[in-house]
Amino acid sequence: MSADNWAVCPKCKKDEAEKLKRMSVELNEAYGNVPPSRYDEMSKALANYRNKTENSLTLREDYSQGIDIEGVYSVEYGGTCEKCGFTFSYKYEKKLIP
Repeated sequence: MSADNWAVCPKCKKDEAEKLKRMSVELNEAYGNVPPSRYDEMSKALANYRNKTENSLTLREDYSQGIDIEGVYSVEYGGTCEKCGFTFSYKYEKKLIP
């Protein structure tokens, strides 16, 4: 069964932003305090991490909605990240015909 959609995981995005910030701070603090070759390595590592993580589609989304033959409207959503394990699900039903 295939996913209905692949999206950017909000938890991974937050974690990646925090790591990028830490790496940037470390790079700024290293300027003038480490050998130039080490500074270049750190700078390349930051650039590589930034390129690797931007808009990674790791959140599998499956969803459906509709009205069944009994007159029950339902909507169901499930999202799971294959990278970090983040998961969210939602289900709603309402009987439309008494």
